[in-house]
Amino acid sequence: MKSLKKILVLLIASLFLAGCGKISDIHLTNYKIASVSPVGLRGLDVALDLGIDNPSLQFTVSDITAELFRDGKSIGTYASPDQVLVKSKTVAEYRVTGRIMLSDGVSLMQVLGYLSKFNMEEYSISYGANVKLKGGLHARVQKNKVPLKELFEEKEK
Repeated sequence: MKSLKKILVLLIASLFLAGCGKISDIHLTNYKIASVSPVGLRGLDVALDLGIDNPSLQFTVSDITAELFRDGKSIGTYASPDQVLVKSKTVAEYRVTGRIMLSDGVSLMQVLGYLSKFNMEEYSISYGANVKLKGGLHARVQKNKVPLKELFEEKEK
């Protein structure tokens, strides 16, 4: 019975939060590759600075995973051990570190070449992350093959 109540509370809270316009207004404003370091012949340690506009509640993002595609072909997978606390009602920059492991058939020299002449329109990303609200509600957010450019577009008002 307690678990049923818990599920109902989570469902109601989720519906309430989904109805809040401000939650859907959270978006990335910019990005910067802060550092890239080769790890052996098949990996890169990467630090990213991500600008986030959060007009909503404070939340924590963890267990970030992604797969990056260039013209539909997988370049590699990304995993971050970081937990990032995104403060409420702020526009701020957050550092996220992680490791990219290259896909089969992709060389480290190719990726470094891609970075030197980066064109966002050639890339798409599949990603997932655990998101936990300050009050304790949490969920796994997952998207597949989203054009990278869409992540940085302004939300229409």
